[in-house]
Amino acid sequence: MILVEFGFILEKKMLNKGIYLLIFLFCCMSIKSFSQGEGDNWYFGRYAGLNFSTTPPTILTNGHLTTGEGCAAVSSKAGNLLFYTDGIFVWDANHNLMPNGSGLLGNPSSTQSAVICPKPGTYNYGLKRFDSYYIITIDYQYGPNGVRYSEVDMNLNGSLGDVLVSNKNTHLFGTTTVEGANVARHSNGCDYWIIGKEAGNNTFNVYSITSAGVNLTPVISNAGSTTPSAWGNIKVSPNNRLVALANSNGVARTQVFDFDNNTGQLAFKFSDNLGGYTLEFSSDNNLLYAARLNNSNIYQYDLTTLNNAAFQASRTIIGTTGNIFGYKMCALQMAPNGKIYAALQNLDYLGCINDPNIPGAGCNYVDNGQSIAGTNTFSGTTIINSLGLPAFPSFFITQPIAINSKKLCFNDQTEFQLSDTTLVNLIEWTVTDINSILITQSTDFEPVFQFPDTGKYIVSTIVHFPCYIDSSISDTITIIGVDDVFLGADTILCIGDSVAFDAGVGYDHYIWNSGDTSQLIYVDTTGQFIVQVLKESEDSLCEKRDTIMITAFPIPEASFSFTYECFGTISVLSDNSNSNGGIITNWAWDFDNDGIVDTNAQNTSYLFSNAGQFPVNLVVATAGGACFHDTTINCIVNPVPAADFSFLNVCANDTAIMIENAFLSNGSIVSYDWDFGDGPPAGTSSLQNPNYVYDTAGTYIIVLTVMSDSGCNDVKGIPIEIYSIPKAGFLFTDVCLYDLAIFTDTSIINSGIINSWIWDFGDGATSTNQNTSHLYNADTSFIVKLVLVSNKGCIDSVENSITIHTVPNADYYTTAVCLYDSAEFNDNSTVINGTINSWDWQFGDGSSSTLQNPIHNYSTDGTYAVSLVISSNYFCTDTVTLPLQIHPIPVAVMVINPVCLNDSAFFTDASTINSPGINSSWLWDFGDLNGTSNLQDPTYIYTSDGVYTINLSVTSADGCIGDTNFSFEVYPLPIVSFTSDTSSGCEPFCVSFIDATSISSGNIGSWSWDFGDGDSSTIQFPQHCYSALDASTARYATIRLIAISSDGCLDSLTKSNMINVWPKPIAGFSVNPQPTTILAPIVAFTDQSIGISLSWSWDFGDGTNLFDLGVEGANQSHAFLDTGHYTVIQILKNQHTCSDTVTRLISIDPDYIFHIPNSFTPNGDGYNDVFIPKIIGLDIASFEMIIYNRWGGQVFRTDKYHVPWDGSGNNNNQKAQQGVYVWVVYTTDLSERKHQYFGRVTLLR
Repeated sequence: MILVEFGFILEKKMLNKGIYLLIFLFCCMSIKSFSQGEGDNWYFGRYAGLNFSTTPPTILTNGHLTTGEGCAAVSSKAGNLLFYTDGIFVWDANHNLMPNGSGLLGNPSSTQSAVICPKPGTYNYGLKRFDSYYIITIDYQYGPNGVRYSEVDMNLNGSLGDVLVSNKNTHLFGTTTVEGANVARHSNGCDYWIIGKEAGNNTFNVYSITSAGVNLTPVISNAGSTTPSAWGNIKVSPNNRLVALANSNGVARTQVFDFDNNTGQLAFKFSDNLGGYTLEFSSDNNLLYAARLNNSNIYQYDLTTLNNAAFQASRTIIGTTGNIFGYKMCALQMAPNGKIYAALQNLDYLGCINDPNIPGAGCNYVDNGQSIAGTNTFSGTTIINSLGLPAFPSFFITQPIAINSKKLCFNDQTEFQLSDTTLVNLIEWTVTDINSILITQSTDFEPVFQFPDTGKYIVSTIVHFPCYIDSSISDTITIIGVDDVFLGADTILCIGDSVAFDAGVGYDHYIWNSGDTSQLIYVDTTGQFIVQVLKESEDSLCEKRDTIMITAFPIPEASFSFTYECFGTISVLSDNSNSNGGIITNWAWDFDNDGIVDTNAQNTSYLFSNAGQFPVNLVVATAGGACFHDTTINCIVNPVPAADFSFLNVCANDTAIMIENAFLSNGSIVSYDWDFGDGPPAGTSSLQNPNYVYDTAGTYIIVLTVMSDSGCNDVKGIPIEIYSIPKAGFLFTDVCLYDLAIFTDTSIINSGIINSWIWDFGDGATSTNQNTSHLYNADTSFIVKLVLVSNKGCIDSVENSITIHTVPNADYYTTAVCLYDSAEFNDNSTVINGTINSWDWQFGDGSSSTLQNPIHNYSTDGTYAVSLVISSNYFCTDTVTLPLQIHPIPVAVMVINPVCLNDSAFFTDASTINSPGINSSWLWDFGDLNGTSNLQDPTYIYTSDGVYTINLSVTSADGCIGDTNFSFEVYPLPIVSFTSDTSSGCEPFCVSFIDATSISSGNIGSWSWDFGDGDSSTIQFPQHCYSALDASTARYATIRLIAISSDGCLDSLTKSNMINVWPKPIAGFSVNPQPTTILAPIVAFTDQSIGISLSWSWDFGDGTNLFDLGVEGANQSHAFLDTGHYTVIQILKNQHTCSDTVTRLISIDPDYIFHIPNSFTPNGDGYNDVFIPKIIGLDIASFEMIIYNRWGGQVFRTDKYHVPWDGSGNNNNQKAQQGVYVWVVYTTDLSERKHQYFGRVTLLR
């Protein structure tokens, strides 16, 4: 069992006089791990080695490998070394060369000379390793061997492994290389992918590895930039979804690809021009690290960026080596401990990135991060770095899977989980007590269980992966209990006191933040006190804690001051107490000496019930009242005089008389202060009984302030009303004669009401209405007067002059016009007094104008009522309305259809005019500079094709003219022409006709061919096949083509006897006999051709041919030498060299013969050693032979005709005894007939 030790984070802080020790439980969990140790053992460089099953890694000095760059190693899942290689030699776990472990075609000068992959389906549960592995080797950039693989069988050589000669150096691809290849896990969790990169292009070759072996047909991906033959490497991310490629001479020296580990396809993702030697992924797949030779830096890239520009911008230097030797910073490789190590050439230590998942410098690169120093026990030489580190598939260096148990205290919900569940299908959890009695089971990935009692328990798991089940692993945990600790409620102290805290008994450890470790402590200062009580077992640590706050407060000194006030005024009492270094939190005031607290405010005020002296007590306290002090002081209150006075109300501008009536019980009044309330500034007086005149009406507050000889004041205010005088006013406007004049009262009064209005209109008329109107009968000026009287009898009046203006006379003239011509309007309006300054024309079509003499164009013919409204400079108006006629104009329209050249064009007038207009004349211009016409519907013939603009002008009886233009086309005629690709030949004679028809404008729309044999076509370039009139008579064909343009214009061309078609003979022959067998192989062929032939040729299908025979070769006979199906061909030719061919399929069938011996002697002398029938005409796919002994037991069976019985029995594990055996044979002949034979055979020894 592996137990992570519990620990504490200790932080000391100096606060005032105390030292507070804050203690946190860092972790407490039981961990048991599955060893995931395939990458635990490294052999690299000049005899260097490390073992990562320990922390820190252990330096290995027993390796036999020395390499300039590439190397690889593999261990079992338990971390036991299996073998390692430099790409040429393979050493076993005992550091001996494996059998056949030399001559591999990798190269130690390749960045990755080799990488190792398990063979799926060969996992050995007992030994926690695979029984077979593949070594993928990569030649160096200029080498001839490309990328290859070899297989290691770990069951051979005493389970130390043997390179199989039968599967050694199998070529995958290429000769020159990019010095890199790697292996990714398939998405199914069982299989793998070999990922290789061709040199000189952007092609990736990805090979699947299954239990059947390596599929030599690659998945091809063309992605990213071209990579020349150069050093570099290929790395796969831990999640097997990203592939990174370094290439020292590429345009993009660092490239990243998305990898589909289900299909094996790669797709470009990112690139940068820096890097080129080595790359490595962080374990969380989010960061990529790069290094290049002759460069001291390690660069980091962010793989979570959204585009290539952001990827390049994320490049940052996270570490720099101080190495000055050789290539300085060399290979990068992730280790099983989650750190990335860097080879530093010629040094005896490695650089180390301690936290590769942290972006930026926080990943913590340490130049001397891991020593490899020592002396190699094999060679006796000093161990140092070369350029390379072992190349591992990312799935070899994953962190070990661990069982984590958390919350091991009693009553906790204890949690169980595996540290890594990647590719895990099922986890079987079992929990028993120490006596193996089952407590619970679960198949949850992260089960939670509350244990019924304290004590020891055994937790075990069986982990199911896609292709295998890992053996059970157990861990013993201890559930312990601990009681709660309670220090009590938070406590306060007055300075000088102390308090004791007892954490109780029953705990193993006491840890106070004061630094004490005892059960009981004493406290006399302010502070927070924390106790942590611990109870421990061998693998668990449970804790409880409690916190109490202690606050020590000083005792304050009470004191206050007060203000000397007059009776009725609130006395202000201010706290002046001394806190003595603390904070006063409580105040208690007693104003009436009755022992009862009246307020708890710090500063307060109080209204005493009468004048005199009053003892006031103040108690102040700190700590919320716990630490207190009090004092008593007499407060003094003086008597207040009572102000009073009287007066009589008056009107504005009258004198108001004030009479003072103030009273004081003790002392004397020494001053009077009057404010008459009409400010600012207000009228004032210091007389005892003053007079005052108000010049503005309204209500005023007269305020009298009296002051006693003790400085106490009293104030009294009484309202006085000063009656308002009304303010007369009215509104009106000058009007035109015959318009009603409106008078609106705008008089106001500040107080009271107006109850009388008297109007005089200046022409003898009057009114008593508040608002009124009047119609004057003369255009002159009048004086209007308004007199007002208020309800208090106040009077006011106002006069204004009103003018009555003269009205103008509206008039105008205009004449009728044609539609779209301008109608002119002339103003004739007059006015006697004043001037006309506005005109409002309404033209009857919704349009208007404000010009004196406007011009207007109508959009529709008809009769319109046009009105004119005029206004004088005094806004007096008049209106006149007159009719206006707008004559319609003709709408010129023509109808005409396009014509072909030399055809008559017909022009039709379709013009219209609105009623009551009448069209009376027409003028046509045919657009060719020659033709015109005055007819309404003329005709015209054009002499050349082209596009013409036709003009038609139409005049109405009112002289209104309308015209129109129309674009008219006269279409050209086609110029027909054609040829053919040939003119004579043998039937069937196929001719391609080539149309060469042209047209000056437009297109040829259709073609009509007459081929002269009754057939026709409508395609432009037809092909037609001719036959002769019969087998002996030629055909002479006349060809005619009619071409029609897309506008319907046509022309034609005829060529007589253009095509000559020669007849050809018709081949044919009969065959006898058919079918026949190999026993009668002579077949006769009799000519049955039609027509005149001059030569005969024969092909009998068995390699025998006869050519160009005369009439004597028309009939043939031929002997076939073997069974089979033969295609016989006859070829004929006539005087025109026209030929014909015919074929016939004939069959020469086999005869079926079965022969079997009755004895055999399996003694190994080479004669009669096996038993098997001899069969002629056998379908070997249907053969079956079974041998039985005399008791009916099956001794031998075969379904392969070439596998005889050799006299063995019991599944070839022993020899059959001498004796007689029964045989049964089932066969099918070549004619698919089934046969069954049985008999006896004697086995002689």
